[in-house]
Amino acid sequence: MFKKQALGVIIKSKLQSIIRILNKAIFTKPLPNKISIYFHDIYTDEINQLKNIIIYFQDLGYKFQTISDFNNSISTNSKNISITFDDGFKSWLTVDSLFSEFNIKGTFFVNSIFLSEKPPLPLYEKFLRDTKIYEKNKLIDSGSLQTLAKNGHEIGAHTHTHRALRSLSKKDLLYEIEENLKYLKSLQIHPVSFSVPYGMKRLVKNYQIKLLCEYFEIICFGEPGMLFKKNKNLIERYPWKTERSFIYNIENIKTDTSIFNKLTKRSGLG
Repeated sequence: MFKKQALGVIIKSKLQSIIRILNKAIFTKPLPNKISIYFHDIYTDEINQLKNIIIYFQDLGYKFQTISDFNNSISTNSKNISITFDDGFKSWLTVDSLFSEFNIKGTFFVNSIFLSEKPPLPLYEKFLRDTKIYEKNKLIDSGSLQTLAKNGHEIGAHTHTHRALRSLSKKDLLYEIEENLKYLKSLQIHPVSFSVPYGMKRLVKNYQIKLLCEYFEIICFGEPGMLFKKNKNLIERYPWKTERSFIYNIENIKTDTSIFNKLTKRSGLG
């Protein structure tokens, strides 16, 4: 059984690699003027990667913005980039220090179950499994979130427990939204932006997007190959792969796989 699973993983990886090569060959373009990327946790050795991203895009004339400012400039010809982060990690304070060095602002989308003093254990453990957070001490605390907000960064919503939205009833989705907002508002944080857990559009239904738009001005996704789709209030982001090379990520950003993604409901970049 294990050998079959391992073989399946290898075959899937090879297919994804071939699909990426084909899409790159056909759909590579110059860098888009509007670029939004996202991360989760940032490890110590990845801070230099983030620094290189900042320097690279600054040298190309891109202006760094929060996701709200980025959204407001979406229809202009200016070069803008927004760096965002999902879930909720202590390492974001290190990011704050780096951003301060370059005088730029980011956006941090936060789940809230871990902000509760006594979260229901089954839900909390499921959240940790789903987000692959194996050390609870990696999670950010309320005071640190307030520090990020005080320092001019945007804090966005990301649901209470990070569940895939497509699997939720309307009642459960409302709970995820309203519980998330309750905890953030208790910290005097009032989000106008929301990041869809897991990022992919196939994991959220159309009526759910409409419902989210009743609560938030901006809805963010995270699907590779979609940065050339410029829709105000519905922002596409690229998930920067820290385990890959800088050039690999830049090549992905330059590749428009929106047609492939729409037809297959999968990313053309793997």
